[in-house]
Amino acid sequence: MTYKITASAYFDSGEQFYLAVGLNNGATIIYDMQVMSEKYILECHGGAVSTIAFNQNILINGSDYGTIYIFKLFPTKSELVYKCSNVQDNKIPIAKVIMSDFGLAAALDIKGNMRVYDLI
Repeated sequence: MTYKITASAYFDSGEQFYLAVGLNNGATIIYDMQVMSEKYILECHGGAVSTIAFNQNILINGSDYGTIYIFKLFPTKSELVYKCSNVQDNKIPIAKVIMSDFGLAAALDIKGNMRVYDLI
């Protein structure tokens, strides 16, 4: 079975090269572009992944279902460290997630509501 790619992000540190793709089944796959293979397969949202941001240690993604997942990326595994839904479970799709270099992330839904996360 194949799944449609609904979001993507690229990370290049000069030493590491990763491509993250979000799928319409809610999963996110991170590929190590140096060895051209899957590095992580991350837990599924209730709906299609709509947006992704990541660096070498943290990945944050949002879904059409209104959920935000934050993953800690370790050299050989990943761990879901935070899972959040819209207020009152309204399932408002997430339009964009961003991360700063100094430990903050933000998620914006399609109605203009913003959530900020401390990644430290």
